[in-house]
Amino acid sequence: MRTRTNALSRPDPQAGAITIVVVLLMLVLLTISVLGLSRNAVRAQVLSATARQGMEVRDVADAGLEWAVFWLDDANVAPSTLGGATAFQAAANNLLVNPNLSGTYQSIPAGTNTDMFLASATGDNQHFDMQLMSMGKLPVVMTSFNAVPANSPADALYPDLWSARANANYRQNGAVNFVHSKEAWISTKARSVNE
Repeated sequence: MRTRTNALSRPDPQAGAITIVVVLLMLVLLTISVLGLSRNAVRAQVLSATARQGMEVRDVADAGLEWAVFWLDDANVAPSTLGGATAFQAAANNLLVNPNLSGTYQSIPAGTNTDMFLASATGDNQHFDMQLMSMGKLPVVMTSFNAVPANSPADALYPDLWSARANANYRQNGAVNFVHSKEAWISTKARSVNE
């Protein structure tokens, strides 16, 4: 006996093909969007690392300027074990006794001066080179700490004005070198030359 098949119960052989095409198109679109997002994630990671190293080299330059402010103060006499500080104070004294050097930078390279290198937990090389320029005397009278008596030499007690520039270097893993310079004008009490 023959059974009759119902035309409605038989699957259409073409019905599965459109589903496969739609699924493949969705898979291609998802793959493209994942690749685009992963590329953006890698780019963001590189930018973040570069920003971090940029901040670190700016911090090294700030440390150099703070170092300059400290060693320009008369109260701080550099011990001979600090070669960079000793060279810095010698440059300041040289600028004071040679007025013809006013307006020109005197360089104090880090070289082997360990006091111009910063310790790094990761072992990266962080140091700063300094430049110092005498900009002369500030013609200011009757300040709270620097009143000029009428019988004093013309500008002996006027504050000294300096320009200090810290050139920071941050070498990471011995390969990538970041450089940043910062400059500051510093006024100090009139310095004595023989310190």
